[in-house]
Amino acid sequence: MSRYFFNMVDGISISDPEGREFAGDLDGLRVEAIKDARQLISDAARSGSDISDRRFEICDEQGRLVLIVNFTEALDPEPQRPAVAAVHRR
Repeated sequence: MSRYFFNMVDGISISDPEGREFAGDLDGLRVEAIKDARQLISDAARSGSDISDRRFEICDEQGRLVLIVNFTEALDPEPQRPAVAAVHRR
């Protein structure tokens, strides 16, 4: 298992200090990020806020950015994988 950090960005970066263990591939990681984004969007909507312009920048244990998931993907009932991979290597 590898540890990934779901850093939230909305103009500023909100770091995920703990991260979480994940054994799947990047598609599975994207699914988890979309679930998290849906929950955060739902919580924000209940308080009258719109946070759909945020995104997760998911980094591995070495701090490398491996995936970007925009919260707008969570608004699609059947999110599709982007035509261009969102995987970045430094």
